[in-house]
Amino acid sequence: MLVCNILASLLLSRLVSQHPNLFASAAHIQAPLGNGNRPSTQSSTLIDALNADPDYTSLIQLIQRARLVPTLNKLNGSTFFAPTNDAINRYRERAPPESPWVRLLDSGFGLGLEDGNESHGLWDDRKKGREHDNVREALRQHLFYHLLNYTLPVDPTPGLSVHKTLLYPALGREPPSHEPPPSPPWMPVPGGSLDGEPQRLRTSVADNGAVLVGVDSEGKGGALVIKTFQEVGNGVVVGVDNVLDMPPDLATVIWAHSKLQRFVGMITEKGRKRLAGEEHLTMFFPVDEAWDELDPLEKMYLESGFADEELLRLVGMHTSESGPDAKGGVGWSDTWGKESAFDTLDNHTLSLTVPSEGKAQVDNATVEIADIYASNGVLHIVSSLLIPPGALKLNAEKYLLALNATSFVSLLRAANLTHYIDDAHDGAPWTILAPPDDVFSFATHPTRNDTELERVLRYHFIPGRLTPEDLKDGMLLGTELREPGLKGGRQRLAVTVSGSGGKVTDASGNGEVGFGGAMVIGSAVDADESIIYLLSKVLEPPPDMLEAMLPSSRLSTFLAAVFASTLEQTLRNTPSSTVLVPRNAAFESLGLLTTHLLSPSARRDLERVVKHHVIKSVLYNAELGVDGTHATLEGSDVRIEGGKVTPSGGWGGVARLAAGDGDELTRTGVVHELEGVLIPRSVKVDVEALVVAAKGSTMAGLVRRAGLGGALNGTLTLDEVEQWDERTAGERSWWRRNREKKEQVVGWTLLCPTDEAFKSVNITRLHEDDWALQRFVRQHIVPTLPPPSAAGSSPGSNAAPDTNTNTNTPLPFVDEATYSTLLSPTSAHGDIIFRTTDHGQTFLLGIKGVNGPGGETEYAKVLSYGRTTVPGTPRSGVVQIDRVLRPWEEGWWTRWGAPLTGGGAGVILIGLFFWGVVWLWNRGSGEATYEPLEGEEDQ
Repeated sequence: MLVCNILASLLLSRLVSQHPNLFASAAHIQAPLGNGNRPSTQSSTLIDALNADPDYTSLIQLIQRARLVPTLNKLNGSTFFAPTNDAINRYRERAPPESPWVRLLDSGFGLGLEDGNESHGLWDDRKKGREHDNVREALRQHLFYHLLNYTLPVDPTPGLSVHKTLLYPALGREPPSHEPPPSPPWMPVPGGSLDGEPQRLRTSVADNGAVLVGVDSEGKGGALVIKTFQEVGNGVVVGVDNVLDMPPDLATVIWAHSKLQRFVGMITEKGRKRLAGEEHLTMFFPVDEAWDELDPLEKMYLESGFADEELLRLVGMHTSESGPDAKGGVGWSDTWGKESAFDTLDNHTLSLTVPSEGKAQVDNATVEIADIYASNGVLHIVSSLLIPPGALKLNAEKYLLALNATSFVSLLRAANLTHYIDDAHDGAPWTILAPPDDVFSFATHPTRNDTELERVLRYHFIPGRLTPEDLKDGMLLGTELREPGLKGGRQRLAVTVSGSGGKVTDASGNGEVGFGGAMVIGSAVDADESIIYLLSKVLEPPPDMLEAMLPSSRLSTFLAAVFASTLEQTLRNTPSSTVLVPRNAAFESLGLLTTHLLSPSARRDLERVVKHHVIKSVLYNAELGVDGTHATLEGSDVRIEGGKVTPSGGWGGVARLAAGDGDELTRTGVVHELEGVLIPRSVKVDVEALVVAAKGSTMAGLVRRAGLGGALNGTLTLDEVEQWDERTAGERSWWRRNREKKEQVVGWTLLCPTDEAFKSVNITRLHEDDWALQRFVRQHIVPTLPPPSAAGSSPGSNAAPDTNTNTNTPLPFVDEATYSTLLSPTSAHGDIIFRTTDHGQTFLLGIKGVNGPGGETEYAKVLSYGRTTVPGTPRSGVVQIDRVLRPWEEGWWTRWGAPLTGGGAGVILIGLFFWGVVWLWNRGSGEATYEPLEGEEDQ
């Protein structure tokens, strides 16, 4: 303890010798305070005066704990604004718990305790380390703010006065050092965060003589002087009714001021800490209304919560740390000249002018409130923003943040794709499609891996700056997503425009433009060199071929064909391809052919059919409008012309592109819908295969037993058929009337009853009776010749027209159409006739001219049909029916009734003739005769 006292005395002597005007002689030392020590006018000190007045007992305790007794004894000609006991109690009620005033007064110490002897409570050095030193330091600083280094007159001049206190505020304590301090720890140390200047204090004297201490620039607030000035040997004690609040840092000042709340709402806590950590600043800060001078989007960005850097730049444009005319110090108003310049932290200069009358001007702004003190500078409030033109330039990223697309920006940062939206933006303008936060759902975009996330994000960028006027309905725009499945080509994005004529009528594009099924929200936003459209949802990149088809129920048959042929991976992975997908109705129109293709035995044919629908190039709608031939994955070509697709095989028919079909984009190309099925020439389906699909094995067996099995595989010739007909029909055969066609290839259509239909048929009799078998089978086979080279024959002829009817049927199904069968040459009732019901939805067929027991023609219902795909043969196939067609057989009356009737009639007529002759004869011989008299002849 002795060593400490010796060291303190040496340091104090050194400080006194360096600052003779600050301190009096070193004759006085601190003595224990007691009631017996009464101050005197000549020898008393500030401490003596405080100790003698019971209103200052709490203040004396705090001075002791702050180790300021030697300081107050040594000060010379000072003014101490002394808070009374009541003032300190009021302060304790409003001060935060961590305030040194509260902590020290609540620690339980009493008078008479010497420094260094405390061993209890908060001040036990062995328990609390250096915590008590920090608290004492804070308390000393606060008490220094109550001290002036000169004596105020007892009768101060009315009005506002500015005074320099003994407080040298510092933003933080320096770390411990082994070097001795330059002055005793209880003495004020010049320096600090005001560039060596002490903190300032205002006093105000009203006309009625009332004195306020610590008022603001308008003379409001502060503590009231409630005790008369008490002069002592080394100064004057001024009793006040409140503890004086030290000015806080600039950040706290701004946060508390009612005119600066717009800025407070913009900057984050991180920005506030940076603002509070700077020293000796002069700030000319704009009022709330001044922020309305900014562009609305600029304001939105600054208010987004992500603009700390820009806000601090704006603060730098309003702040100087070099003082007036770069001379250093803090720019309090009493340091201004008539014209002053302040170099800002943002490297430009503010020009300040002080007129002879009125308020000072900074550039184009008026200083509305001057000299708001802070621990690290001074704040002046001005009427306008002090921003140089073009200083606040936002890039696309900042515009996105302003537009509340923060999630989108966060994901771009996570995927390292901010080079599209930063200041450089890859050196090119972009059209940016951004989902805002209120529609951006993390459940709607892939978060499985970085690659998939990057795909999604790249799909939202289109090269170039496309304004709403540049967009037209149906456009396909190349995006920044480059797909391996497109051989590195840009993935496309469809544009929809609902304006008149497919063009934008509102220049902003609001509500009229859509991208990839997402509508544009609000107006397009110009962002630096780029343009931003806010979307109603996140854009999902096109899926693979199969995923693109799955949502459409009308394509389910083709999907089933793909899976049945195990080609799903082929379709998924074939790069730069176009898939022409037949709708379900197209497969249904093929009837038994579809049934055959989907059967396990036809897997190879099905694979060829599926591959024939995959074009080995990407054909969007624009390319489909250009006629051309295109290679398919199956190996043969298809021809696209006038919206029709012609396959390489089948029966030479065409499949129309579906009406209203758009571009169904996929990861590897595009999908288009067809109204027909494309059959390649490599697929050869004959009648026999269709009979199997029709569940007609019984009928197939009868055809073979009748020696007409060639009709099933297409090898049956006219000569084989004619051999039987020549024994039966003579010249009634239809081909005998067309001998020139005998050498032509003939198609065969089998009217095939299902196996169920034979339950009422005596199969045994057919097997035993060749005549009956031949008639039965031939009644179910329809021969077909190729279509004539001239105009097509009318429905009902055995030529096969391929126009004006459903070409997928083996025969044209037309109401009342009549066709000859193989039984027609030998029977007057061998022809069949078609009828329709249900408005053409159901077809019936029966034997023409044959009535059943009820007197009406008996018809079989057409259950299905199928056409063969063998190249080079006329229209052929199978018609599946629900009952057999029984050939008409002549009874004895039918066969002999007419001759007998005619003969009988002839005999009767002959009999009647002779009877008449006899009757006439007999009548003539029975009449009276007369003889001439003799002699009369001579007369």
